[in-house]
Amino acid sequence: MGKFNDMDVFKYVQPIYLTHTGEVCGKGYGRSTYRVAELEAPDGYAIGTIRACSGMGFDSISIDYMRIENGRLNPQQIKRTPTIGTKHGNETTFGGDGTPMIGICGREDDRGDFLGFGVVYLQAKPKPAPKAVLKFKPARR
Repeated sequence: MGKFNDMDVFKYVQPIYLTHTGEVCGKGYGRSTYRVAELEAPDGYAIGTIRACSGMGFDSISIDYMRIENGRLNPQQIKRTPTIGTKHGNETTFGGDGTPMIGICGREDDRGDFLGFGVVYLQAKPKPAPKAVLKFKPARR
């Protein structure tokens, strides 16, 4: 967390992934600051919805954790975090339908200042394309 005028804003974002071998830190975006706000999903839950507000920067975030059930997230079973930062500017919502989020991507300027982020979703296995069948009728004479 950092300051923009008198508002708390995000200056750095870094995901922490839970793997079968434990927690692994992903790539961070921006410049690390002395104030840290760490949000961690409760056991059996994962990030299902991210609500982020932005004006001149990344101003605030709140997260809905959804219960993990059969490889999907249950949007009916939610634990919501309080809003972190200053709720200001336009709100963007990522997710919410139960599709698992598996990562983030971010952007920095030439000085390394954090500019924004996006979400990477788990894509369901594509369904095989139906067989193309051509039927010809004999021409009538």
